[in-house]
Amino acid sequence: MAHEPHSLDALTADPSLVGKLSAEARAQIVARCAALVLSILAAPIPEHHVNGDDPILTVAEAAARLKYARGHLYELIKNKALAAVRHGRSFRIRTSEIERFLNESDTRRGDEIRVRNGARVKRLVPLR
Repeated sequence: MAHEPHSLDALTADPSLVGKLSAEARAQIVARCAALVLSILAAPIPEHHVNGDDPILTVAEAAARLKYARGHLYELIKNKALAAVRHGRSFRIRTSEIERFLNESDTRRGDEIRVRNGARVKRLVPLR
């Protein structure tokens, strides 16, 4: 049995080598590729980082962390109670901004909360 190239790099560089592989070698390569794809899909998606220390989140990611509806976060952004950076048609929120908002919010005011700039917004109720 002749030595068959099993290197994905070699097959990528010269696709004509695939025609020279036995059925068993092809099955092994397909299995290795499938295992690689599954491990990539199973790996956690890294957070977006700016300056390395302060991750930025999409509105959906921030809402999931806070257990709030996305609409609540959009309302806070609209009312300038929560700072966000516009990225095309969407927004990005720094993790430090979420922490600042939570630390400076006064939730003891019944149906409203006060934020840094004095704006009042409806009290946020976490989703369950």
